[in-house]
This record gives sequence, C-alpha cells and structure tokens, in this order.
Amino acid sequence: MERALKDDLIALGLGFRTPAASGSTMPATMNLDLMRLPVERLLTLLRDFVGAVEMADEGTLHASIENCRKAVVSAADPAAILTSVDACNDACRQVLAQLERQRLEHKEEIATLVDMVREALAIVAGDGESFNKNLGNSMERFEALVQIDDVKQLKIQLLHEVSSLRQIAEARQKLWEETCEAFNTRVTTLESQLSATRQEASLDPLTRIGNRGAFDRTLREWVAERSSFVLATIDFDHFKQINDAQGHAIGDRALIAVAQALKNSVRSKSDIVARIGGDEFAVLVADLNLRQTESRMRMLNASLGAIRFDGTAAPMKVTLSIGISEFTAGDTPESLLERADSALYEAKRLGRNRVVVKVKPTMRDMMRH
Repeated sequence: MERALKDDLIALGLGFRTPAASGSTMPATMNLDLMRLPVERLLTLLRDFVGAVEMADEGTLHASIENCRKAVVSAADPAAILTSVDACNDACRQVLAQLERQRLEHKEEIATLVDMVREALAIVAGDGESFNKNLGNSMERFEALVQIDDVKQLKIQLLHEVSSLRQIAEARQKLWEETCEAFNTRVTTLESQLSATRQEASLDPLTRIGNRGAFDRTLREWVAERSSFVLATIDFDHFKQINDAQGHAIGDRALIAVAQALKNSVRSKSDIVARIGGDEFAVLVADLNLRQTESRMRMLNASLGAIRFDGTAAPMKVTLSIGISEFTAGDTPESLLERADSALYEAKRLGRNRVVVKVKPTMRDMMRH
C-alpha cells in the first residue's frame, strides 16, 4: 500500500523527497501541502468504501483509516504522514486476512448446500428408478394374467399382484418421508449455523454490541421504513489518557462498561446500541422524541460516575460527550449522522461531559443566514 501510494504521488509530481534532495526550489511546506491533499482524499475514499462493504468488525478498520486521515491533515512533515499510513496499512492487512477467512467459510457453507442438494436428487432419482423397475415388472405380470383361463387361479394371482403393488407404494412412501425428514433436519441445522454466523459477524468482538456494519445497515433501514426516530452519537471522553495511564486491558474493560451502560439505558427490543469506532458509540432510539432521548442520555452520563476495576490504583471518572439529532422527512442516513456528529463536536468544544441536541434547521432558519 505504501509503495503504491508513493508511486501515485510521484506520478502526480508530489514525491516524498525534500526540496534539497530533489534540487527543487519549492518550499517544504508547499511540498507537504501538495502531498497532504491527495493522501487525505485517498483515505477518505477508503474510509467510505469500508463503511459500504459488509464485513465483520469493520468499525476497527474504519477507525484506523479515520485516525490516519486526521493525522495526515495535521501532519507537520512527510515522516509523520508515512508513520500514519504504515499504521493504516497494518490495519488493512489484518482485515484482509479476516475477509479471506470469511470467504473460505462461505465457500464451505455453499459446498455443504450443494452436497445436500446432490444427495437429495440422487435419492429421489434412485428411488424413482427402483419404483419404475418394480412397476414395470408388475405390469408384465399383469399382462401375463390375461393368458390364465382358470378364474380361481386368476383371482389368486390378481390379489398377489395388488398386494405387491401396495407394498411397493408403502415402501416408497416410507422411504420418501424418511428422506424428507432427514433433509429438513439438515437444512434446519445449516440455517441455524448460518444465522449464528451472521449474528456473530454483526457484533463488536470486544463489547458484544453491534458493530459499525450492523449500525450502518440498521440506520439505512430505519431511514427507509420509519417516520421518526432519534440518533445519538457518543464519544468516550479522554479515553486515550485511560489507555496511556492504566494500560489497554483497563481501557478495554472501560469500553465494555460503557457499552453495558448504554445497553441498560435503552429498550433491548426496540433500540439499537453499536460501537462505531475505537471509543465511539451510537444509539438508535425508537418511539421517543428528541427531548425524551436527551433526558435519558443526561441521566446515563450522570449515572456513570467513578468506575473502579481490580488492579487500578483509584476509581476512574468516566464521562461521555453526546450529540443527538432526530430523523425528519427528507433526511438521509448521511444528513442525520452529520447533524448528530455536529452536535457531538459542539459538546466536546464546550468542555465534554455533556449532551448537545442539534435540531434540523427550518426554511426560516436557512433564510436568515
């Protein structure tokens, strides 16, 4: 990835060499600015592509790409850009390996289905051939009955053939029922396995709540099918400081605690909670309006308080910055998410540990500007 990126930039005249090395008189800052733009556009495209492709736990990769993009925007020198790109490259490799494993699993599932269909067809075809052969033999014996002159003997033979036909039909029916039962059992088992696989693929492996892919799919469905609902985007305040001071193990446990608190604050059968980035969460709330959701999120933030884990020297103060927006007619998934993110950024700008609501501007509001 890094090599291809360098080649693309060199082809655009945006090489990684410094002016002194290349003999150019272009200022270093201008060279960096020219390099930053295409790299940022490339990372933005990659981030959006990851969000559109269904894969297990794409939230982690999405977060890595977004962090890399932000680092590129604020980088002071080319070395910083290369460092960020290398980290993003490693994350891409890990996800590609995961996708390859998923591809192999899907191939095995398809192969199982094909084998089952082949087996069923073979049983049906084989049974049909056996039935046709037995029926043909019986018909030959029926035709031979015409040659019998003794009525008593004819009656005995006729009863025998009718009995044989009944036995053939009963045996065929029993075999068919057993075949259908076995086939249905195997299909049910495979359907359960596929359902479990899909369910696992939609969960964040750490917090066991929905991942970015599950959130994006649900958001698209709600926008298409519902007339109103509320979206909250949530950022774990100063999470990096917890990771740096307490270690990643404690940081992971803090993320799990926040995810559980979010699940407990909503209704499990109607609302959706997801982890959409490293320390970012989202909640889709049905059947509540903007102010009701705001009140619930404020109560959640106030209830977190100090969290203590075994092995930590002191309780950790966990707070959240939360942005809320409400779906209305004309909204798209992008516009709704953009409004919630804008409210979230405002909450962080105002000092974090707060809830900010962003109402969709009316025509009158827009005409004032």
